[in-house]
Order: sequence, then structure tokens, then C-alpha cells
Amino acid sequence: MLHRHLTEALRAAAAVNPVVTLLGPRQSGKTTLVRALFTDHRYLSRDATGHEIDVLIDTGGRLVPVEVKSGQTVAADAVDALVWWTSIPSNPNRGGVLVHGGAESFDFKGFRVLPWFLH
Repeated sequence: MLHRHLTEALRAAAAVNPVVTLLGPRQSGKTTLVRALFTDHRYLSRDATGHEIDVLIDTGGRLVPVEVKSGQTVAADAVDALVWWTSIPSNPNRGGVLVHGGAESFDFKGFRVLPWFLH
């Protein structure tokens, strides 16, 4: 792997924080870097059919899937990934959260919708 300037900063951040977010443009090597640095961690990226969950929160007893959408309105397909996640036969976890750019909190198709900023 090509050594990147970010390598040491990422290791240092992960040493003192339970969660570290690495942002960057598509196809810039974010996943490759993280997998190379943290070989003892498990990752969920995308399955063979293209399904993915934006964030999984491990509460110690269950995994809570979170989808993040920038729009202020919630489209009909906004929770499709959450529906997919809860339909996996071997997955005992149910429920999930959609975080959106709007200002309202509400339930939508069995999932909780929350705004980015709580007022």
C-alpha cells in the first residue's frame, strides 16, 4: 500500500476516539486505507447486489442501521436500505433510523425519521 500522509493522523484519531469518520471523494481510496490500517475490524460496505447501510451503531446488544439523506423531504424510497437490512433472514435486529435534512421528527414506514439538527 502506498503510504499516505493521512495514515498517522488516522491511527492517532482512532486511538483516542471510539468512532472516526473518513470523508473524501468517490474512488479516492478511503476503504482501501481503512482496511489496510485496521485489519482487526469488520466492515460492512456493499453486498453483491449493491445494498448498503450508511452507518451501523453497535449498542452492545444489537446493531442499529442508520441511513443519511440530505434532502429536506423524505422520498418514498428513502428507507429502502433499512427495509433490506431488516429483511435479512439471519438478522435478528429490527428497526432503524433515517436522518434527513428536514426539521421534523416522525415515523415513516416503520422507521424513525430524525432531522440532522435537533432543535
